[in-house]
Amino acid sequence: MLRLAERLRADISTSVADIRLRAAVSFWFYQRGWSGIVVEPQPALAALHRRLRPRDTLVEAVIGRSSGETDFFKIDRLHGLSTTIRSNAEAAGVHGVGFETMKLPSISLARPLSHTRDR
Repeated sequence: MLRLAERLRADISTSVADIRLRAAVSFWFYQRGWSGIVVEPQPALAALHRRLRPRDTLVEAVIGRSSGETDFFKIDRLHGLSTTIRSNAEAAGVHGVGFETMKLPSISLARPLSHTRDR
């Protein structure tokens, strides 16, 4: 079980690096010395997160039911709408954006959180 006194947080699919980093709720914790486990599958956003929050542990993968590789649909300009569901990516077209299909690693949620069990 994760204890709050350890100052560890998990950000799963938050697109933290995509929006103003200071506007994210987790930034409040980061400013107070907390570290995080952050899951960000998009390479450019993962690189930005590494640069802006070096204390965090970054998992550059899609969270899925199992480990392997999966299709990821990166939405142009609206990164928060990116998805693993093709029909959702196609529906984003109403906002005047397209999407790019990427093959990305996929891991189960248990994997990035596994090192917290002994704390």
